[in-house]
Amino acid sequence: MRDIRRRLRVLGKSFPPRKDTGPERLRAAALTHLSEEELLLLLDISEKEKSSPVPPLSESESQAVEAYYKALELASRQARLA
Repeated sequence: MRDIRRRLRVLGKSFPPRKDTGPERLRAAALTHLSEEELLLLLDISEKEKSSPVPPLSESESQAVEAYYKALELASRQARLA
């Protein structure tokens, strides 16, 4: 049992600790890649979601959501590489 613990400690030191890539940090990084207009449209979408039923998104709102998801994917890839 001691031998297993010792081996686990040695293995643990072999791998560097991973950076925190929690969802809040990724969202914040993604938002830095968006334009001011896209951010305002996302805020409007957030306000619309509070109403019931949720009205359909306009073309520009759909594009802003798509841009957000692309930026989120980019931030996620960059966090994994860092």
